[in-house]
Amino acid sequence: MGLRSRMRLSDYLIQQGWRSDTPVAVLLAASSPNAETWTGTLRSLRDAFDHLDYVDSPGTIVIGDVVDVAQQIRPMMTHSSAELTSSDKRAVSTYL
Repeated sequence: MGLRSRMRLSDYLIQQGWRSDTPVAVLLAASSPNAETWTGTLRSLRDAFDHLDYVDSPGTIVIGDVVDVAQQIRPMMTHSSAELTSSDKRAVSTYL
């Protein structure tokens, strides 16, 4: 799905009663070394990426509270599993 559809998707979900401040993430080139992640809300998704050349590029759009969970566990994922405490490991396994 091209990122251009984000405007239609955002408008549709808000019209269907989704909160405009619902968390959103867009993953670009997710499986490559050039991976990028944008985070915002349904409201800000509508106008995101307008200035970029790859607005028609494919991207994975993630919508909902899972976006906040990913941001919470990201610091834990940058450490090797040997460096994680047992409580960290339990917290990560709860979300995975």
